[in-house]
Amino acid sequence: MRKALNSLAALVIVAAITVPVAAASRPVIEPLPAEDFTLPADICGFEVAVDILANKEKAIMFGDGRTMITGTLKVRLTNLDDPTRSIVLNIPGPGSFDESGLTATGPWLFFFLPGELGEGSPAILAYTTGRVRIDDSGFHQLGGTRTDLCPLLAST
Repeated sequence: MRKALNSLAALVIVAAITVPVAAASRPVIEPLPAEDFTLPADICGFEVAVDILANKEKAIMFGDGRTMITGTLKVRLTNLDDPTRSIVLNIPGPGSFDESGLTATGPWLFFFLPGELGEGSPAILAYTTGRVRIDDSGFHQLGGTRTDLCPLLAST
């Protein structure tokens, strides 16, 4: 009898572990198309062309509301006032969004107009590596590096 109870207990534990996994929905994976665009002069003091050089990014949407962004993304940023000033970036991420904001790791490109991250917040055109968090309280570099790209693109 004791052996039967132990076997039953083991089956209940296995069922408790595997049923939620089996019942969980599979993630939905979608490509993230991107087109070339231009950032307004409000960010750097000059317009910046963003040319997509390679894009195999995808969004992976999970049943719990999280979305992960990952995959190849390479861009060229060009100062439209001085097209000799350009930078090529490899920015594959990854990062994940949920209802509370974005947590990014790896290389990313971020751009925000003045005030977009809260009243009085400055414009941002930044290349980051490491951990970044963007939420209702703003832009937070939690590790790694942050490079302001406007001075690198500015005419000398």
